[in-house]
Amino acid sequence: MAVNLTYINNRESFNQYIQFFRQSKAILADINRGKSGAAILRDAARRYSMNEQALLAVINTLFIDKFGYTVSSHNLKCDITGLDKRVEVYLHFDYIDFFFVHHATGTLKVIDPLALGGTTSGLFYRGDLVVTYSAFRAGADRKGEFSLTEFNEFAVGVLYGTHRSGFKAVRDTIKEAHKVSRVPQASDTGYEEITSEPVQVSPAGKSIQLKKSSLISVQVSNELFHNGNVEAWVKIIDSYESIYPGCEVHVYYDNEPVNNLNSLFKWGKVTNGSVIMISVTGPELKDLGKLQRTLYLGASPRFEQFISGPVHKKLRLF
Repeated sequence: MAVNLTYINNRESFNQYIQFFRQSKAILADINRGKSGAAILRDAARRYSMNEQALLAVINTLFIDKFGYTVSSHNLKCDITGLDKRVEVYLHFDYIDFFFVHHATGTLKVIDPLALGGTTSGLFYRGDLVVTYSAFRAGADRKGEFSLTEFNEFAVGVLYGTHRSGFKAVRDTIKEAHKVSRVPQASDTGYEEITSEPVQVSPAGKSIQLKKSSLISVQVSNELFHNGNVEAWVKIIDSYESIYPGCEVHVYYDNEPVNNLNSLFKWGKVTNGSVIMISVTGPELKDLGKLQRTLYLGASPRFEQFISGPVHKKLRLF
C-alpha cells in the first residue's frame, strides 16, 4: 500500500492512516525486540509496500523522536564504485545499530551497511546525500568510548576506504579514520568545517578567517512546509545568528540557494519527507547539532511553539 500522508478527506485516506498506525505499532514492537533498523525498514517496505514518504515518517517519529537515534548527513565527495571487503570493519560494532538512507535523483533507499560489499557501481555518486542513523543497542557497555556523531563520521569514512584493519580499540580506529581520511576533517561539532580565506576585518584591523560547515540535512515532517513552518524557521535562524554574532545560516532546496524562506512555501513542493539543506558560516561554528534538531522541530507539526509569543520578540534557543 502506497500511503498518502498528506491529508484525510475521505474514507479511503482515513483507512490508509489507520493501516499506517497499525503498521507503525508492529514496527515499534520490532525495535523493542532489538531487530536492526535496516532489517525493520526493509521488511516494512516489502511487507506493507511502504512508500518513501511512509518510511521517512517511521524514521522520524520512531527512530529519531522515540528512540533517539543520532543523525548525521554527508554529501559524497566522489563516486564510490566498489567496497570490496572494507565494510567488514562494521562487524566490530555489533553493539551499535546503524543504517544509511541514501538520497539521489529524487529517490530514497535504506541501506544496510553490513550488506554492502563487492561492487557498488551505480549506487553512490558524487553529490549524493547519505544520512547515517545510529544508536547504541540495549545493554551496550562501550558508550563512553566515543560519541555516536563520531561513529557516524567513521561509518561514512569506511565508504571512502578510510579505515584500518586489525585495530586494537574502537577509539583508536576512529581517531585513525579521522587522521587518514580523504574526506575533509570534521570538527568537534560533528559537521565538516571548511576554512575559507580571510574575508572579514575586525575593528583592530585583524583579519578573521571564516569557517563553513558542510551541508546539513533537515527533513520536513509536517504535511506541508507552510507559512507557519517558514515563520518558525525565520525565528530559529534569527535566534541562532543573534546568539552567535558573525555566523550566518544558509538554506538550500533542490540544489539551489534559498534567499527568501517564503519561497519554500510559495513553491508548494516542500511536503512531508522533503529534505532542506543548510550550512553555516562564521568565525566559530557552535551548536550545529542543536540547530539541526531545532529546525527539524520547526519543520514539523510542532512549529507553533516557536511562533506563539510576541511577533518581534527574539527567542533564546541556543
